[in-house]
Formats: sequence, C-alpha cells, structure tokens
Amino acid sequence: MPSLLRISAVATTFLFLSSACLGSPSAAAPRAPKVVSMPFARREDARTLEKVKRDLVSVTLGNAQRGSRSIGIYYVNTTIGTPGQTIQLQLDTGSSDLWMFSEEACISDDIMCLGGIFTPDDSSTYELLYGGEFNISYVTPGSGVHGDYIRDNVQMAGAEIKGLTMGLAKRAKQVPTGIMGIGYRENEAIYAQTGGRNSYPNIIDLMVNQSLINTRAYSLFLDDKDAATGNILFGGYDTEKFFGDLALLDIQPDENQVVSSFIVAWTGFSITTENDGEVALTTKDFDQPAYLDSGTTLTVLPSQIANQLIDAAGAIYDESSGIYLVPCDVGTANATLNYQFGGADGPTIKVPFSELVLPIRDSNGDFLQSGGIQYCLFGIKPGDVGDILLFGDTFLRSAYVVYDLDGQKIGIAQANTDSTRSNIVEITGPIVSAASTVANQPSVTATATSRNAGIGGFETDIATTGLFAPTGSSNVDFTLGSDSGATSTATNSPNAASGVVPSFDWAGFTVIMGSMAMALLGSGLFAAL
Repeated sequence: MPSLLRISAVATTFLFLSSACLGSPSAAAPRAPKVVSMPFARREDARTLEKVKRDLVSVTLGNAQRGSRSIGIYYVNTTIGTPGQTIQLQLDTGSSDLWMFSEEACISDDIMCLGGIFTPDDSSTYELLYGGEFNISYVTPGSGVHGDYIRDNVQMAGAEIKGLTMGLAKRAKQVPTGIMGIGYRENEAIYAQTGGRNSYPNIIDLMVNQSLINTRAYSLFLDDKDAATGNILFGGYDTEKFFGDLALLDIQPDENQVVSSFIVAWTGFSITTENDGEVALTTKDFDQPAYLDSGTTLTVLPSQIANQLIDAAGAIYDESSGIYLVPCDVGTANATLNYQFGGADGPTIKVPFSELVLPIRDSNGDFLQSGGIQYCLFGIKPGDVGDILLFGDTFLRSAYVVYDLDGQKIGIAQANTDSTRSNIVEITGPIVSAASTVANQPSVTATATSRNAGIGGFETDIATTGLFAPTGSSNVDFTLGSDSGATSTATNSPNAASGVVPSFDWAGFTVIMGSMAMALLGSGLFAAL
C-alpha cells in the first residue's frame, strides 16, 4: 500500500549470481539461479541509474525529493518502453497493479508526480489496451487514479519483463508517485470491478512465466531505520539476514474467503521495559487479522493498544495531518514491542522502541523543532472501528519476511539487522529449507466490517499494571527504562488545543494511508479530479 509516510530511503538493486539453491545437484554444468536481488541503500541524494563494473547491475532506489526536503518513499528504478524511459515506482506488497503517471495527470499543481512521466508516443512497444478503464483507490482518504490499461516492457535489476499490463494515470489525487504492486492477482483493481471475473498476469506472474524466477515468491529485508542496506529478493531469500529458522504462517483469506492479500494471524502483543519487564497488553484468546504491507510507513494498531503506547511516549496529536509527534529523545528508550503470530507455537518479532521514533523535516529541509525540542513522527497510529490493521515499515524493519504467493505461506523471522554477510537461497518450490510450519494456527478471516482488531481479547487492567501510569486526563509522565533518560510529558488528546502541536508547514507534507488497493466502481468518484 502506498505509505502513510515514508522516511528517507534509497535502494540499490543487484542481480546476484549465486550457486545456492534448493533441491539436489545436477551432473550438468551449474546454472545461474533464478533470483533477482534488489538491495536498498538509505541515501537521501542518490537518484540515478548506476552500472557497476562487476558481475552485477546496480539500480539505485532513490529517496523522492520535493523542494529542499525528502518525501521519503521506497521506490524502484525501472525503465519502461522501447527505448526505456526511467520511471521510479513505489514498491508495494499491499497492492497488485503497476501504474505510472502520464503528462496529462501531472498538469495540476496539487499532484506531486514524483518518479517521472511515461510518454507512450516515445515507445515503439507501447500498446493501448483499454482507454479510460483503469480505476483504483487506496486507503488514503480521497486518493484515486484514473486512466488507461496499457501494455509494454519493463526492465529492473537487469531483468526484462515483456508485455506487462499496466495502468497509465490520466488523472490522480492524493498519490505522490506511481506504484509497483507485487501482490496477488485477486487484489488487482479489475478483479474487484468485475466481481472476480477478470484479472491479468501482473509483474510477479510474468517473472515466473518468462522464467526469470521459479515460483511466485520473494523476500523482504528493510533493515533498521538508521542502516544503509536492505533488499528484496525475487525468487529467493537470504539466510544471513535473519536469526533462527523461518516460521511459516498461513496466509489468511479476505472477507470473500479468497486469498488476495498478505494477511496473517496476529495473536499476542506485549511491551518489555527495563524497569517493568514484559507486560502483556492482550489476553490469551486474542487473534486478529494483520496485513504485512511494505507500502505503509506506520503501523496501524487497535486503539485499545495504540493509545497506551501513545500515552507512554508522551505523543501529541496533529489534527490537520492525523499523525502523532513525540520528542525525539524518547527514541533512546530501552524498550521493545513484542508481536506474536500464529498462536502459542508461533514466532514473536521484537521491535525496538527506537524504530517507532522517526525524524522528519519541514518544508525548508530543517528538522522539526519547537521550544528547543526536536520532534519526531511516532510510528504507531490508532485504528478506528472498521480500519484495516496495517503492519508497515515500523514493524517490517525488524522482521525478515518471505512472501510465498504460490504456497500461500508467509515465512517470518527476527531480522538480523547487523548482518554483513549474504547466503542467497533460490526458491524452486514450497519453502522448506530453514523453515517450519507453525502448528495449531488460528483462522482469522477478515470481514468488511471488522478488518480492524475488534473489541474483544484485550487486557482490561492495562492502566493499573504500573507500565502506563497516567498523571492526568491527558498528560503522561513516563520513563522507558531507568538508564534511558527518555522522559516526556505531552498532551496526546486528538482534541488538544492547536497551540500544543509544534508549528509545521503541513501543506507539503505527504501523509498517505497504506495501499490495500480498493477498486473504484464508478468514474463519479473522480468528479473532483
């Protein structure tokens, strides 16, 4: 899904030639494994296509800029058409369509049109499939894209995908950049629009059909927010980038009983601090559907949990943007958030509290400060009733995740963010190496009215455990860890007076909800575009 907000991120893409693979060795000469590797490097100023003089091709994923500051969107450098036109696309596990801007879509001043514009007349391999039929919206309120279905060739990481069906935006609203959706065909816009009667082979399907990879599977390693590396491996995973074994979770069905999105059973949550140890914030019978979405920066949690974390951090609410800000020194707290999946036998991913405190800049490129205090974005957002629970980058940077579309499994383990080594394993079928299926997993089918975490299953005495000790109706005085020095007192009420929030130019500040793609069923939704 397009991100709630993406912080500074840049990526570099490599096509690795590795001998590691699953299956028995052959007497014939070894072949190059079918793995396309795209390492991320977090550099704010790198935006160009680079070719390195060695046995690989490096494609830099840039950090989108607007004026003097970073917007911060993980994007893939591609070339589309013949000759290739460089287009930068946000990488998104939460949607399934690839689309980019046309010149027509970028006439309006309120459209950022980051990543470049595709000009059909300049490509000899361009085909118009269906004019005016591409319509998609995302969870971001008011977002939408309208345009044509087209077909052309796409290159990335030295690999060429021929004849890919894509969207070419003619009108757009509340979307800053084109999207490369890498989810199920059942999550394509046309699938919802036609009641499941139509879909098309998307980029993951064609990578298999054209023998670039063996099976519809890839792994994602975002690393921590301060690191310089990370990658996505199409058709493989890297055993050096996680601890222990991968735990295999069942991908759960959506409200139509169709496996269309990367939904897993989230079954427990606790917080560990130096002073209090581990304190559970959910009961043993807690189980909810959670979407693992690289296209969302923040993590959307049930309000019963999120508000406790907001209180603990002393976060303040900005009504104009709908996000929470915290003093940046809270990020030094010695604490972890513990997410369990798949029931009592399932894995627990530990997220350092520091991963939730994200520096942001104002429209002049300066860090946000008020009264001598530097403020950061808080990486947790409460979900309202009916909201989808999105586990975005503030969760995923602590997890190594293998998305196995064909096997309908998610492999997950604690990310090894300090790793300096690599051992890439080719996926030739179901994930069996370095992985084990979690026993006794609950079913957590999402529904149209309860995609959020619901009401039941939460501890009722959280506020009396001593972990979260409110000092007033809206003020919190809380220290995370005896040595952290991270103590803050702030007003966190969404109804707080406007003077509480530091002065900030939000006009150029992009806040995008995750891209759980939702098809537009009629052009009337674009009346204001």
